[in-house]
Amino acid sequence: MFQFGVGGCWGVPSGGNLATPSFPQQFGTLQDTSVDMDSKLVELRGQNRFPDDAAPGDMTVKGKAAFAKIEVDIYNSLFFGDPITTGVKVMARNEPHTVVATTQAVTYGTNFNEDLGVLYAANGKPLQEVTAGNEATGKYSYNANNGVYTFSANDNNTAMLFSYSYSDANNGKTLTVTNQLIGYGPVFELWLSMPYQGHNGMHLFACRASKMGAPMKRDNYVISDFEFTAFANAAGNIFEFFQVSI
Repeated sequence: MFQFGVGGCWGVPSGGNLATPSFPQQFGTLQDTSVDMDSKLVELRGQNRFPDDAAPGDMTVKGKAAFAKIEVDIYNSLFFGDPITTGVKVMARNEPHTVVATTQAVTYGTNFNEDLGVLYAANGKPLQEVTAGNEATGKYSYNANNGVYTFSANDNNTAMLFSYSYSDANNGKTLTVTNQLIGYGPVFELWLSMPYQGHNGMHLFACRASKMGAPMKRDNYVISDFEFTAFANAAGNIFEFFQVSI
């Protein structure tokens, strides 16, 4: 039987330290998947050049996938196992304002989170952040409670570019990864479909993720890398390989 294409891939949290919330995850816009089954061969050697025997020793089942539909739940349910909360932090980049009377409020100051720097609009030169009362030419302070920036009188009527983060409690979700004890993390089942010539596929009974990546490139989509290792479940099973006869 021939197979063609990437099929589908699902991870189903089943044990260990489960995320909050925890539910089955489909790898969206799947690029590729692979499962590698390796066996260490132990050779018995004596005085001759070639071994007298070879026996299989330790075996491993590892795999990887690459997918483009990035969801915070898939990272958490299959890798981290930490809580997810409602709301996001938004980064405002180079928001333009002209300073008047030494102070300037940014657009989303009521939900201000953190200063990310100020630039002169004319030349892109950065200003230096200082504590309140120490403002001077090219130096500023800010109020973290309301997003109001204070400058020297010498910077009055000057166009500035403001970068900062602010909280949006009504949209999206946030995963906060904490420093858990070593060994912490979810266990999941993995289902791989090979639908080209029938309902074929693999089911790995117990897996742990070893890698989750999100490489960002200048002129390409973010393709997330995912790697895992399979091991025996409570019944001693590693995986099942099913194939429809045609």
